[in-house]
Amino acid sequence: MRSKTVLLAGFMTTAMTALGASCGGTVTGTGATGTGATGSGGDPSIICTPNSSRECAGIGCQGNNQVCNAQGTAWSICTCGAGAGPSSSSTSTSTSTSTSSGTGGVDGGMLASPPPAGPMMNPDGTSAVTFAMKKLYLGDTDPDGTPDKANGWKHFGYNLDGLSSSNLSAFCKTVNNASPALVHAQGINGIENSFGHNIVPILLGVNASTSTEINNAIVSGSYSALFSLDNLGSSASYNALPSHYAEGGKLGSTPHFDGTDVWPFIQGTNVDLPTAYLTSNTWVSASKATVTVTLPVMGAMLDLHLHEAVLTMNLDAAHQNATGGILAGVLSTAELQASIKTLAGTIDTSLCSGPTIDSILAQLAQASDILQDGTQDPTKTCDGITIGLGFDAATVKLGSSVPPVTHPDPCAPQDAGPG
Repeated sequence: MRSKTVLLAGFMTTAMTALGASCGGTVTGTGATGTGATGSGGDPSIICTPNSSRECAGIGCQGNNQVCNAQGTAWSICTCGAGAGPSSSSTSTSTSTSTSSGTGGVDGGMLASPPPAGPMMNPDGTSAVTFAMKKLYLGDTDPDGTPDKANGWKHFGYNLDGLSSSNLSAFCKTVNNASPALVHAQGINGIENSFGHNIVPILLGVNASTSTEINNAIVSGSYSALFSLDNLGSSASYNALPSHYAEGGKLGSTPHFDGTDVWPFIQGTNVDLPTAYLTSNTWVSASKATVTVTLPVMGAMLDLHLHEAVLTMNLDAAHQNATGGILAGVLSTAELQASIKTLAGTIDTSLCSGPTIDSILAQLAQASDILQDGTQDPTKTCDGITIGLGFDAATVKLGSSVPPVTHPDPCAPQDAGPG
């Protein structure tokens, strides 16, 4: 495992590169081992190789370079603005595993959205059927697992606001002059996933094994997400099919994902989805609720609160397995900043406050591409970030509830005690 110092430097450097943290001014920070920094035991104020240069790769910063000063303590200012940077023009020949409907997609097709509910038909099963996530797709691969760090994000999510990126004037205002063409870039059939496009590269830059570590936690029984479908029978369609979402606790053993695992759920994470339905074996949550996905990242936990959530998965005919699952929604920018700050503080408490973390959080805000309520208003500044994650699942037995595991906030004010 890499040292905290190396992780800290990686977090800083990747955040500054991926989201242009130095676009608004000179950034200083902590040095570390690795390319462009001092060796082990060096001056902690050194963050780059003196007089070296690198491309400004942040939102609205592309096409320009910044230079490390002669002391190696700061990068020069990038020239960034709403007009800088190319628009996203790369395309993919793959298609999303989820059904799409609507009109006006970014590629001239339909906007990605769940399939509509069919005629009213009550479920005729005898008990709830619970599916547990057995694999998560963060957005650095295609749906078939092929590595695709550049464009994998384009496959996961939905078009949440009914708008195509061909009409940028209809979207909310970007933060700190971030390029609208970059911030509002869309995936296949208008998929909106700024988290996958702009935030995941930061996580991967800090730790290239992020996806592997998350999925190792799942297959070891340490983590999962649970979907319970009330009275699911053998038919391919039900409307409505009341369902529930919850985060899975620790299983206590290696899961088999064959229907025999008894997976507990964490108290306080259960979310009712009373209007969910099944149509041609595609399950759709329907109810716009807030669900939490907590991802194990670098030995810490990253809490993602998906507001206006849209959850779907494609069941097999036997209703034993699910593929092509989607967890989509809107992250509150402020909530994501708080989660990232806690994650950074877990790596090194020096990141709990100060200009370095302030710069990182300010640039994370540049990924904001929607309003928190899932709408767009060109007169308002974006304060939400679209997200789309993929997953596969298999049936388990729903266990009893377990108390949540508390993770102390390393950045919380400490009680000094009696004076």
